[in-house]
Amino acid sequence: MTVIVRDYFSNLFQKQASSRESVLSALSSSVTNEDNNKLTTPFTMEEFKEAVFSMQDDKCPGPDGFNPGFYKKFWDICGHEIYKCISWISWIMLCVETV
Repeated sequence: MTVIVRDYFSNLFQKQASSRESVLSALSSSVTNEDNNKLTTPFTMEEFKEAVFSMQDDKCPGPDGFNPGFYKKFWDICGHEIYKCISWISWIMLCVETV
């Protein structure tokens, strides 16, 4: 009986040989052109504002130290400049990727 129990748990916690092929075959191998166009299309000011305003006010601050509540409160003052900055960074990244 001891041998049966020991073997059962030994087999249970050992790494089993598995084939990734069964999982990978169920996944599509690439992003479609339509999906790629959607993912690489520059976002609009409205989409950017919607994303900012959909966040909780007191969520973790970003790298600049400000949380979403700050941006919501001062959107009329700084929203357009922040959008231009983020758009510029996206444009730079696109240029780097094409080199």
